[in-house]
Parts: sequence; structure tokens; C-alpha cells
Amino acid sequence: MTAPTTHPLGPMEDNILLQAALDGDRRAWEQFYRRFDVLIRKSVCTTLHRYRGDVSEADSADFVAEVWVALLRHDRRKLRLFDPSRCSISTWIRRLATNCPIDQL
Repeated sequence: MTAPTTHPLGPMEDNILLQAALDGDRRAWEQFYRRFDVLIRKSVCTTLHRYRGDVSEADSADFVAEVWVALLRHDRRKLRLFDPSRCSISTWIRRLATNCPIDQL
């Protein structure tokens, strides 16, 4: 059994946080979720308002949940595809959170 990662979960650089989460560090994943959930919610809401107009809170929550499922699907494939040389993790997450509702609509 390997020892748990012992890094401070303070203001960690996003790329390091993502890698720790992908490596199975539960605390890193929890912080990753807290850090990017608001961005996902805002991106989904903006997209839904743009394409559907008035959207209920329940509909919005369903789309946010679908974004998180898409990020976790196939062993977190979409997160593993992130390339820090092309954009920031925030930009990557925002793009995924925008495209997911569009694809479903």
C-alpha cells in the first residue's frame, strides 16, 4: 500500500492540483471540485440562457451534474486530455462546461 500524498492543499497551482487529483489523491479531488464547480455552474448557466432563454434551477443543476459526469467518464479521460501548453485548466473546464449543454440541446 502506498502512502497518501502529503502536500499542502492551500493555494496549489491548478496543474499540480489536477495531476494530484488524477493520481487518486482524494483531498486534491475535493479541492479541485470546490475550485471549479462555480466556474462550471456559471458556464452552464450562461450557455443555457444563451440557447434556451429562461432556465429553471433544476434544469441548470441537471446540466451541471452532466458536466461532472462527462469529466469523470472513461477514467476521467477529458481531464487527462488537458494539455497545459495549449491553455489554462480554467479555460479547458470552461470550454467543456460550455460544450456539454450545447451537445445535449
